[in-house]
Amino acid sequence: VMDYPGVIGGRERMLSILQAARAKKTLICGHCPQLRGAELQAYLAAGPDSDHEIFDAGEMLEKIRTGMTVEAHESFHSSNIAELAETLARLPLLPPNVTFCIDDLPAQSLLELGHIDNCLRVAVRAGMDPVVALRIAAQHAAARCRLHDLGVVAPGKTADLVLWQDLQGFQAEWVICDGQVTANRGRMLLHIPARRHPLEERQTVKLFSRPTAADFSIKSSAIEQRVNAIESLDGLANRFTVL
Repeated sequence: VMDYPGVIGGRERMLSILQAARAKKTLICGHCPQLRGAELQAYLAAGPDSDHEIFDAGEMLEKIRTGMTVEAHESFHSSNIAELAETLARLPLLPPNVTFCIDDLPAQSLLELGHIDNCLRVAVRAGMDPVVALRIAAQHAAARCRLHDLGVVAPGKTADLVLWQDLQGFQAEWVICDGQVTANRGRMLLHIPARRHPLEERQTVKLFSRPTAADFSIKSSAIEQRVNAIESLDGLANRFTVL
C-alpha cells in the first residue's frame, strides 16, 4: 500500500482496497517512508503492517516497537540493512518482526550480487551476528509470509536447505529443495524446461532503436528550466523534487 497519504486521509478508494484485503485475510504490506507518530499509528490501524522504506535507525526502532514488520532491504538505489544492524545492537532481545527483502534490483544485479544471500553478507559486514542474520532471513521471513512449513530445520518441515561454505561470504555449497538436491556451487543440477509467456511478450515495452544519452536530455532554449526530478537522500530514501 504505497498511497499512505490516502490511507491516513481516509480516501474511499484506499479504504475499500484495505477492506477487501482484510476480508480475504491476506497480507497487507506497507510502504511509508519517514512516517512516524500519530500518522504511523493511523496507517497501522487501517491495516498495512510492514514497511521496507525506512530512512534511519530512529524511524526503524519506532516501527519495530509498534509491532510493524520491518523489512530491511537492498535495492539498486539504497540499502538500510546497516541501520537494522545498528538498531538491533540497541535492543536486549531480537524482535520477531524484522526480516530482509529485495527491492527493485535488476536481473543483472541479482546475477552478480545475489538475492537474500547478499543481504546476509551486507548484514554480517555491518556487524550483525551471522546466526542472527540467518534467523532473520529464514525463520522471520517464513513467519511473516505465513509459510509455517519453512524457515527452520525441524521434523515435519519442508526440507528446503542451503549448505554454506562459511558464515561470512555465504556462498552456497549445496542447495536442497523439498528434499531434492538441486544445485552445487552455483551449478543447477536439475533440468528446467524453457517456458514462454505470451501475455508478457505482447504487453511490454518495445524499443525500435537503442536509446542514447540524447534521448534523455531536456530540450529547452531557456538558460534556466524547472524540471521534475528524484533526489536521493543519503542513499537511504528518495523524494520527488523540482530543480
